Amino acid sequence: MPRFDPQQPRELRRYFTDLDFVFNRAGINDVAEKKKHACQYVDVDTADLWESIGEYSDVQKTYEEFIKAVQSLYPGAEEERKWSVADMDKLVGERSRLGVLSLGDLGDYYRQFYTITTFLRGKQRLSAAEQSRAFVRGFQPDLWSRISQRLQLKLPDHFPDDPYDIIEIHEAAQFVLHGTPSTLLTPPSPPIPPAGSTTTSNSTSGSEIKVEDIATIIERITESFVKALSAQGARSGPPGDRPPRPANPSATPGCNYCGSLDHFIRNCLAVIEDIKQGKCKRNIEGKVTLPTSTFVPRDIPGNCLKDRVEEWHRRNPGQLATAQMLYNVMSNEISNTSTTSRFKVETTPTLIATRHSHPNIFDSHAEPEILLSTNDRIASLERELFQLRGRKEEPPV
Repeated sequence: MPRFDPQQPRELRRYFTDLDFVFNRAGINDVAEKKKHACQYVDVDTADLWESIGEYSDVQKTYEEFIKAVQSLYPGAEEERKWSVADMDKLVGERSRLGVLSLGDLGDYYRQFYTITTFLRGKQRLSAAEQSRAFVRGFQPDLWSRISQRLQLKLPDHFPDDPYDIIEIHEAAQFVLHGTPSTLLTPPSPPIPPAGSTTTSNSTSGSEIKVEDIATIIERITESFVKALSAQGARSGPPGDRPPRPANPSATPGCNYCGSLDHFIRNCLAVIEDIKQGKCKRNIEGKVTLPTSTFVPRDIPGNCLKDRVEEWHRRNPGQLATAQMLYNVMSNEISNTSTTSRFKVETTPTLIATRHSHPNIFDSHAEPEILLSTNDRIASLERELFQLRGRKEEPPV
């Protein structure tokens, strides 16, 4: 049965050719009958258009005049203007954008290009040199470089300024793309739209764009938030002394300095001990740094910050902070003096000095955070009182 698609004007000539074959087989010679049957095998809109032209209703007009009138409605349907140079440029530009990646792509490009350019050459609108140069523009630069090398090996006497023949270029491209798929890949079928989604048709491009319903998207996002909050509430228990585990699995829980899960770095006794030994110190922001006031380099390995500090001192010996070593000396003197005082205070091996007893040791901006028991605090205050009384009893100079 003859068919015609209004979106493909070039099919119009084929449509009337098929109609002539049917008319000859059926023995239909009446002009009015031919016009009527010509409008019968097309869609309703096209039939209404053809029946509205004067050559259809005028009995004085022949069937051939009716065909010419119909062809004038579809630019490109007439034989004389079937293809144009613009059609060739459009094909070359599209292929250059998509690229020739396989023998299948090459075959599709060559067939369309050969059909258009052969027609243009037959109408004296295109020369052989222009045809060859236009065919080359459809290849991506890296592919054409390999094709050109193949042509130079195959045709060593070819003058460089002269374009190669289109058949020779096609054969060289087939040689370069040997081993790639020889058929065009079937495009994947469009996915089935989920429930609750709507499909919007784009009449300009002819493709369907699937747009999910906004209400469905909002509902799904809300459900995700509710599930996440529920799961977080189920994992969280009663508050305790142990710090909560961070959401990021790669982050270090608890103390970043010693790795303990029972405290944070601001309450870490290992930090205080290493500060006393001069291995590290705190900057004005309270962050632990090296004695050089710089952070530990990232290339220093270690499971925690304490291990990395130890590794840095192993690589850089003799870098202990002078002020911190003075801290230990003065603290030991105070400890020895306090044992002979009348208070007879029991001192612990680790003595904590204060800003009043050692004003030059601590940073003026960073206040050390120290956790003391009641007995240690009492002992520290008694030692300060002892020092103050000793200064009061000294004779004036």
